[in-house]
Amino acid sequence: MIKIDKNLSIKRFSANYLLQVYKLGLETYGDEEATPLDSLESFVEVPFGEDGYYFGILEFNQEFIGFLCLYAESQDVLTLGDIVVKNEYRGKKISQRSISILLSEILKNRSYQKVELTVRKTNFPAIKCYENLNFKVLETLPEYYLDKEDALKMELSL
Repeated sequence: MIKIDKNLSIKRFSANYLLQVYKLGLETYGDEEATPLDSLESFVEVPFGEDGYYFGILEFNQEFIGFLCLYAESQDVLTLGDIVVKNEYRGKKISQRSISILLSEILKNRSYQKVELTVRKTNFPAIKCYENLNFKVLETLPEYYLDKEDALKMELSL
């Protein structure tokens, strides 16, 4: 477990959280873009940090409030695949604090050069969060998502 503050922590993904993660993914992304249940099941057995996979559960006062996933694209590059927080916990800088602390913990044991991510061009709260963490926009990816919305590719140099 990684403690973010006295109430907020990141725990290792386990089978106990499988359905909660799946349902929150469906609520956030819809049927078309949510990670399929069988794909999520494959992360249950991977120890946190092994092979460059960091799939964590966000808890506030020991209650499930979201999840995040970072993975090593290469020896030098981490990719932030997902960070999803329940609606009622958004706007409280939970994502920003969680990413910041998690990256600090990861970098104690591994040396990556950068973190990359893609975000919907209209997801202004997420973009602001990433900019507050010093991510920079590299490029726009036209019609990146299934609904043809553009994405921004962002990068944080470490």
